Amino acid sequence: MKKIYIVLFHFIIFINYLPVYAEIEVLPDETWSLQSDILYNDEYASGKAHIYKSDKNSQLKQPVIFVEGLNVDKEMGWEELYQQLNQQNLIENLRLHCFDIVILDVDNSLDYIQKNAFLLVTLIEKISVEKYGSEKSVVIGVGSGGLIARYALVYMENKNIPHETSTFISLDSPHQGGNIPLGVQHWLAFFNSASNLAKAQIEMLNMPFSKQMLIYHYTETNLLTNVPNPHPLKKEFMDELDNLGNYPKNVRKIAISNGNAQGQGLSFQPGDQLLDFEVDLFIAKAMGNAWSLPNSMQEITIFHGLFQNVPDIPNNSEMIKIKGTQFFDNVPGSTQPTNKKIADGELPTGDITTENPYHCFVPTISALDIDTTDFFYNVEGDKDILNKTPFDKIYYSTQNEGHLTISSGCASWIMKEVCINAIDINDDCKIDLRDVLILLKKLSKI
Repeated sequence: MKKIYIVLFHFIIFINYLPVYAEIEVLPDETWSLQSDILYNDEYASGKAHIYKSDKNSQLKQPVIFVEGLNVDKEMGWEELYQQLNQQNLIENLRLHCFDIVILDVDNSLDYIQKNAFLLVTLIEKISVEKYGSEKSVVIGVGSGGLIARYALVYMENKNIPHETSTFISLDSPHQGGNIPLGVQHWLAFFNSASNLAKAQIEMLNMPFSKQMLIYHYTETNLLTNVPNPHPLKKEFMDELDNLGNYPKNVRKIAISNGNAQGQGLSFQPGDQLLDFEVDLFIAKAMGNAWSLPNSMQEITIFHGLFQNVPDIPNNSEMIKIKGTQFFDNVPGSTQPTNKKIADGELPTGDITTENPYHCFVPTISALDIDTTDFFYNVEGDKDILNKTPFDKIYYSTQNEGHLTISSGCASWIMKEVCINAIDINDDCKIDLRDVLILLKKLSKI
């Protein structure tokens, strides 16, 4: 049995924002160009795999594959991905333990999850041919990579394709969905024609991945009943997973959340204002205000937009009211600074402000796939919690961290689970006992 260590990587950036990375001298040993072998919607997925071997391996032996998930601006290459994934020196510590690093960079991370999952299937099969040794795989899905990995592994089991995987680790992946405040989504849609910033974000929200992932999608707000809904593509994706088996069965499953597990959400309340934009210049008026979701059957306004006599912009007015929702904007979970990024931008007619720059992006309940409708559920206080999740073990933060933060604790959890089946030999590399047995059998025949 061969062993492949796989980390799927997911990185989401809103409002055309990319962190600034210092230049690095680390370079991959080689790069593979890839195309999936399986069609999805009559198209193949494509991408690149960067190979960065351990200094202790002359050949690819124990790959840890980081698969890039969501790269909105398509500007993250080897250097950016390496630095993002090497938080707490995670990559280099894995290499010290003889694991080889492979980073899969998909060409279109906003495409269908299934389509990019088939690219992972192709990579797993290629690595099985290229590598040597008998160890099984560990698959770690980071962010949306968790959905890619989950689909790829359950698909391979369903189709009787060997995935040679012992463990699947999911890092802050939106198994029940992710959240961008619905009021903010409607804000972006309203300002689509007046702002390049809003136009770029609406294009992102209209891509397949966003429709498959978001708990509520702005195009599905029922303006007659004032009830929000997910996009139909989300249900179709979940139904596909269910039909395949939902989760892979022949692996040990681990989930990690960047969110708080004691039921403590963010500081703002249901209905609090998230974005504030108002300009009144004589006869010209413009407005764009957004509020967080309510948490009851009470009907409240989550967006109010207005253009009146603004040069080069058609007059327009819109008000979105909502009722009967879960308060996803503030539930415990990893955070994103979407509101802050919008407020840091500007419109031709004035400035945007926010007193609540962060919102919940992946609820703790979603990342750990807990069987409950209470998104403030005290996960840590439930001693029977493993009976409420498909995962065999779960980890979580003590606070609501930024999405995909790799803290020292998180890095330790990943190292522990990756190395759990390995054996120390003279404090050097980790090896599998089966390799020793194979070697002994060969020696006995000499």
